[in-house]
Amino acid sequence: MRFLLECWEVVKGEVMGTFHAFHSRGSFEKSLNATFIAFIPKKGRALDVRDFRPISLILDSVLIASECVDSRLRSGVPGVLCKLDIEKAYDHVSWSFLLYLMERMGFGDRWRRWIHFCISSARFSILVNGAPTGFFSSSRGLRQGDPLSPFLFLFVMEAFSRLMKKATELGLLRGFRVGRDAVSQSEISHLMFADDTLVLCDANVSQIRYLRCILIWFQVVSGLKVNVGKSVLVPVGEVPEIETFADILGCRTGSFPISYLGLPLGAPSRCGGIWDPVVDRFERRLAGWKKQYLSKGGKIPSSVAERIERLQRNFLWGGRGEEFKFHLVRWDQVCRPIRNGGLGLRKLVPFNKALLGKWLWRFGVERHWLWRRVVACRFGEMRGGWSSLEVRDPRGVGVWKFIRKGWDDFSKHIRFRLRDGRRICF
Repeated sequence: MRFLLECWEVVKGEVMGTFHAFHSRGSFEKSLNATFIAFIPKKGRALDVRDFRPISLILDSVLIASECVDSRLRSGVPGVLCKLDIEKAYDHVSWSFLLYLMERMGFGDRWRRWIHFCISSARFSILVNGAPTGFFSSSRGLRQGDPLSPFLFLFVMEAFSRLMKKATELGLLRGFRVGRDAVSQSEISHLMFADDTLVLCDANVSQIRYLRCILIWFQVVSGLKVNVGKSVLVPVGEVPEIETFADILGCRTGSFPISYLGLPLGAPSRCGGIWDPVVDRFERRLAGWKKQYLSKGGKIPSSVAERIERLQRNFLWGGRGEEFKFHLVRWDQVCRPIRNGGLGLRKLVPFNKALLGKWLWRFGVERHWLWRRVVACRFGEMRGGWSSLEVRDPRGVGVWKFIRKGWDDFSKHIRFRLRDGRRICF
């Protein structure tokens, strides 16, 4: 991108000529669509091709999921949460199904021809010891790393969402209801972020069977298959039949907390152990860096923040080996802005507080977003809709109660500008 910005006057003619030719003819040189694949092992001693990874709005979903699970646990009504893993998601997409969906969504014939050429003209070559070994084509799938692929994949997953929505409307499935009363309730049956999918439903054998049918139908039309070996069914409350449900779906059972989009889901709010994977991952990331090349020039508990900052300090002054090094500058000085003589590192506690404040700001301005509707249905909202009502119960697995605690401090730093007066009271 920087090359294009710096040299645009030089390459503008050729670049725009290529785009104009593609717009009029619907094709370009196939060499522009060549892809080199390097296999990255997923684990040590990788032997099978499945042991390698071909390389070529998260937080909203986590917040919704945590509040849905917490609300269900408090209601005492048993339910199940199914975390689905789509096997080789991008690689198995049916082109004909994708183009059919685009037609149903209103994309014209020219658009569909453009997309078909882009996905079908790709050529691949496996790198062996860094050298290509000849090219081959494919008959399905979307390329990893192609900026167009995530958008096209969302079209395909929209079909699964429509199947789930239709099943809910017909009463075949029933999601988790969130709200203080029957009038203001929202029902959440599934959450999706790319190929990470959660399904929430009652602990009912007929609903599990219908879910199994939906997964099979979706696989037949789209080419996307659920990897039952990596999918997990988690009971929400007391579910004695959980093993029976797992046999119907063909997956394994699990228990809370589980990892969803890299964050813990279903962990008790006062459980400090949920932060251990975060600290371990942070420590491994620092350990992987080469210290000699470093120039020495939801609410995080204070104990966790201290552990992470201790890792940062030891990394900064640790030298090349594991020997002890004295910390030559106070950490407060290191965390000052560069213009004030520091390194510009952020202290975790105030930085975490600022990020939580962003959620409070979003609640006031993102009035029609799903996560905001879920929070408002569950806890209610202040007049004007600028904040939810205060959450007094410290128990449970939800995360919004910790975010809401910062409202008193956050509200001191915002100003209201009077316009039509619909959201301001005196």
